[in-house]
Amino acid sequence: MPVHFVEHGSGTPVLALHGAGVDHREIAGGLEPMFGNIPGFRRLYPDLPGMGRTPAHRSLNSNDDVLDLLLHFIDSTIGDEPFLIIGQSYGGYLARAVAHLRPQAAGLALICPVGAHAGSVPKHQVLVSSAHPAGLDAEIEASFRSY
Repeated sequence: MPVHFVEHGSGTPVLALHGAGVDHREIAGGLEPMFGNIPGFRRLYPDLPGMGRTPAHRSLNSNDDVLDLLLHFIDSTIGDEPFLIIGQSYGGYLARAVAHLRPQAAGLALICPVGAHAGSVPKHQVLVSSAHPAGLDAEIEASFRSY
């Protein structure tokens, strides 16, 4: 199953996994300003299944299936070479499993990872809100605010 990805640089592979409902541009937008000035890192930004340009194949029925797809992606793009992995949100959830299952994962960084179990958190409270985000129609604004 094809996985669309974008690659920048050369050197030690860094696999960066984005969160749910977006594509590789979310995490690349946060990491590239940092990595862009540091040589020696090959950054791989895949689109997770059903997001961006990677299709959601009907054979994917669980997180384990997504993990298997990522492991095959790693095998075909990185191989046995030591690599670093960064995961944001849902990508952090997957990154933990990849680091556990691939001994060549030499480092793991998590950015607001989703965990297997969520504890209780305080009730959501808006501290500051802008009146109307520029350029959003009412439906998109409502969706943004609920997220």
